Amino acid sequence: MTTKTVSFEDMTTDERWLGWGYLGERKRFLDETDPDTLAGSMTPADRVAYIAKLDAQVLTYAAGQRWSAEKLFRWANSRTGRHFADWMFGSSYSFDHAVKVGLLRVPRA
Repeated sequence: MTTKTVSFEDMTTDERWLGWGYLGERKRFLDETDPDTLAGSMTPADRVAYIAKLDAQVLTYAAGQRWSAEKLFRWANSRTGRHFADWMFGSSYSFDHAVKVGLLRVPRA
């Protein structure tokens, strides 16, 4: 897998995606308007930039782990993906710390 062949935007059109995981929280983050949240305190352009940076980090990590596009989709649509998103969108923890505590584990098929 290369980071150029996979898009989280494309994953949201997959009929198997039901609004969960990293994909669901990613969408919520982009649409958030509540000023008391991290996303709501950012401009729309800042939210897009934050997501782009985070997406790139996830894709780079997945490529380094040799995840297939299917494996990446399973993670992005999983509870673990949701926990990762909660971690990254709702706290000050770093990407590296999220990896360390196991928030980029892929569920079994």
